[in-house]
Amino acid sequence: MMLKERKIDLLSGKGKYDSLMGKASGGAVIFGNTGGVMRAALRTANYYITGKNLAGEMMELKEVQGLTGLKEAKVDIGGLSLNVAVCYEMRNAKIILDQIKAGTCKYDFVEVMACQGGCIGGAGQPAKTTADLENRMQVLNSADVKAATRYCHENPEIKKIYKKFLGKPGNERSKYYLHTSYSDKSKLLLPSA
Repeated sequence: MMLKERKIDLLSGKGKYDSLMGKASGGAVIFGNTGGVMRAALRTANYYITGKNLAGEMMELKEVQGLTGLKEAKVDIGGLSLNVAVCYEMRNAKIILDQIKAGTCKYDFVEVMACQGGCIGGAGQPAKTTADLENRMQVLNSADVKAATRYCHENPEIKKIYKKFLGKPGNERSKYYLHTSYSDKSKLLLPSA
């Protein structure tokens, strides 16, 4: 409606579209799979810690892939040993949240997705049999392997955004635009006394 009100005809071919976020790295493609965000983040973390890109088994991190609701792995990045966990569905997230509340959580990094298998099993997806989910995971993993670049930190468009606007990763400006903070709102859930 908004386009029609402004008499903008996308089919006219007039105008120039920018390519911002038009290209995705393989690391971005696998975000839709459970474990994909973890894998992509560890690829970039490894680069910033060691100055080298991951390769081999660590690149794929098979331990956090698949349709098990809660998965864990131990990874080594430049001599730094990390315990990581990946889960989907809130019943599995509750296990980790209870550990965090009790002070017994051993994980340094946790990825939580709400839907079975990750976004590939989300509400907007058609039939969600186990075979469907496994096929979708395979398609995204295959796209990752075939991608021109597999590392988010090497995506030319992301690099351009940092160079022209955000500056250095982790600086105040990038934190302002890209990071989220949370504050305790649990009092809003409790009944009034």
